[in-house]
Amino acid sequence: MVADLPRILGYGGKQVVWGGNYYGLEPSRGWLSWFKPDAPPSMGSIELAWTNLDQNSRQINCSISSTNPERVGHPTQKPLAVMMFTLREIGTARTILDPFMGSGTTGVAAAKLGRSFTGIELNETYFDIACRRIQAALDAPDMFIERPKPAKQEAML
Repeated sequence: MVADLPRILGYGGKQVVWGGNYYGLEPSRGWLSWFKPDAPPSMGSIELAWTNLDQNSRQINCSISSTNPERVGHPTQKPLAVMMFTLREIGTARTILDPFMGSGTTGVAAAKLGRSFTGIELNETYFDIACRRIQAALDAPDMFIERPKPAKQEAML
């Protein structure tokens, strides 16, 4: 899976990879950082995202415990606030691809911002959770956001 990352990155314009500091990616000056003020000792107090953005690095402070109501059982689920911050940092990108979708937080953020989203997840349990969460976000009314067209699952093969 990780071996495919450089190939996947070749398809996009603006790119963000949370945990990008663990991969041999090109140098970047536009890193994103999530500061976790209540991180337990067994966990890092920051998480980094590599980007290909030519901008100053940015940081969001977001408590882990404040996101407990949105937790759905994925071990590395990002808070919605972190993904909203991330999508705002990439500016006007209209279509978002998350090739490691997990429980769908990026898709929920995309729906709330009126952006199209494509997510890929190998784990069927997490895929189903993500579909439910994204559909619920699409169904929630927001008079200031033009909604993307309804999601449709495509066949991979």
